[in-house]
Amino acid sequence: MATGVVGAVLATGTDSRGDEPAPACVEQAASWTGGVTEWCGGTLVYRDHVYDDYGADLGTGSPHGTSFSKPAGDVDHAQHGAPYNAADLLTLALDEVGGMLEITAELNTVHAAGDAIVAVALDTDRSPSSGGGSWFAATGVDVASDGWDVAYAFEATASEVATNTIVRTVPLPDADFRVQAVVALADGTPMNVAFRPDDHGSWFESAQASALADGDVSAFGHDVSRSSLLDGHDAPAGATPPGYWQRMFRTAHTIGPGEGVDYAGVTNETTATFHFFGAVQPYMVFVPEGPAPHQAMLLLHGAGSGHSVVISNTNTQRVLGTELNRILISPLSRGWSNSYVDEGARDALDALADVESHWSVDPDRIFVSGYSMGGGGTLQLASWFPDRFAGAIDWVGFTGDCLNGTPLAQGRERLEGSDHPTLADAHHHFTNDAAQRSGCPLGGRGNAMDFLENLRHVPSAHLFAAADELVWANHAIGMQQRLVEAEVPHAWWFHPTAEHFTFAVLAHWQKEADYTADLTRMERPARVRYRTNSYLFVPRLDLVPDGAYWVDDITFRDPATTPAGDAVVDLTSHACPDGRERTLDVSATAGPDPVPWVGQVGVLTDAPASFTPEAKITGTLTNVASLTIDRSDACIGAGVPVDLAGITSDGTTEITVVD
Repeated sequence: MATGVVGAVLATGTDSRGDEPAPACVEQAASWTGGVTEWCGGTLVYRDHVYDDYGADLGTGSPHGTSFSKPAGDVDHAQHGAPYNAADLLTLALDEVGGMLEITAELNTVHAAGDAIVAVALDTDRSPSSGGGSWFAATGVDVASDGWDVAYAFEATASEVATNTIVRTVPLPDADFRVQAVVALADGTPMNVAFRPDDHGSWFESAQASALADGDVSAFGHDVSRSSLLDGHDAPAGATPPGYWQRMFRTAHTIGPGEGVDYAGVTNETTATFHFFGAVQPYMVFVPEGPAPHQAMLLLHGAGSGHSVVISNTNTQRVLGTELNRILISPLSRGWSNSYVDEGARDALDALADVESHWSVDPDRIFVSGYSMGGGGTLQLASWFPDRFAGAIDWVGFTGDCLNGTPLAQGRERLEGSDHPTLADAHHHFTNDAAQRSGCPLGGRGNAMDFLENLRHVPSAHLFAAADELVWANHAIGMQQRLVEAEVPHAWWFHPTAEHFTFAVLAHWQKEADYTADLTRMERPARVRYRTNSYLFVPRLDLVPDGAYWVDDITFRDPATTPAGDAVVDLTSHACPDGRERTLDVSATAGPDPVPWVGQVGVLTDAPASFTPEAKITGTLTNVASLTIDRSDACIGAGVPVDLAGITSDGTTEITVVD
């Protein structure tokens, strides 16, 4: 069983638009766009989609996915005695080795030898009118195509299970040829077809499902130049053009069994449930036609849905993408109940990083957004890492406790301190008697509203619905109140006639787009307000929210996971231009779109005009054992003495000032 490794980062050259770097041509790419074929030093490499081995569209209703994100293919692996994801091709490579044709097939999941059959057919005279027909006699795979002359079938050996990679050699054709490939279950049921550059659908396998339903895969293949194999031909796939695509990336992090799919899910101690376990994970991306650099925005899906649900809508792509010149990024994040914690959060940030490494993105115009569970994920990521984002959009987001906005809300109640003796602990049990008695467990990593003060420099938009059957109206009231209490800039919109799915169905998005259109990331704020707690830290995934802007490396005097363990920083650099105190100006609003709404807008007031910079930092620290201040980001020049006398703390705090 392979757990995977992180591949080399792709980066060489740029295309004519000065946008996405052309990828380095390596066989085990760190990331790729699904369906591409390229030449890598004499090796032909096809890179497929992931989690797309769903077989034919039999019209019986797919057992895969959720009601919001069903694939077209509806073959049930279990009915064929196979584990889910057993026939999922990642890459297929052809190379000339010692005068033979070496075929390498990397699968996403291989639990045991013989789980799947990799069938490869060659049309050695490149004539569709000669040869062809059923592959079954030659390979045991129940599929057909035109023109093929010779076909081969391979199964993983016991030693190949560890790498999920099958390598075989066959005679090299004497002339140019056409190659086709299918991965089938052990009983010959075809599930995944290679060479599909133009597939589409929720899991980018709809064309495959249609062809397999017809029993004919003639449309899928690739012409191979024999001289290119012999002469070391190099032709990388090049830049991914504007449009809607699925991309795959390799990660060092796996879950549970380390590969495969379990629709029941694996639930960790944080109450997050994961369904997709492997080291290769997908995300959907929409790239607008506009010039580089682009804006970029994470678009986190909700519970019970997949990564294509919101982003695939053409109006979503137009209003939030094209009209703002904004790349939209929707990660699967291991399934539909991940709460965007642990690997769910890590995958979201890694998908964003992959986009930043392949397209020209303005680092000051990066946003995070999400729907329902994704709205809760938005609140978490924005409050953990506020210096990453220019703004946030939260559609009917779960706020972390379904009693928020009522007197019974858990407030800052957290975890049992005994469950978390050290900062290195990655998983903990949430305990809250009131919430458990009410049948209202915490979601994600506690109550996201506890940390809204961290969004002082991240303006956020929040949409709620009065008839919401999942995120009740008390969430909206609690958020409305907390945004004002936390003194953070915001837009809050309450829609009396809407329910949970109204915004997704109408796909209007205009007021949210307008609100975020001109926002830019704050780099050097004068005032840094930041609250954190050790139970948020997951060091094994490099998820350590220990500071923002010019404050970093916060440690705790009391590491309790209860509110007593919160480290709270409220510091102001009097050297930064906006260092004068500002307050939140709140006003009421109302409007008609996409359905009538009432709301409020909170704006930080303008600072007084006169300003004399001083190399001093003032403010308060609570439960902070130590922290680091970056004087440059705090607008204080090198060599200038920094006055820290105006900082008060509830105990001994070690402060390190660095450039």
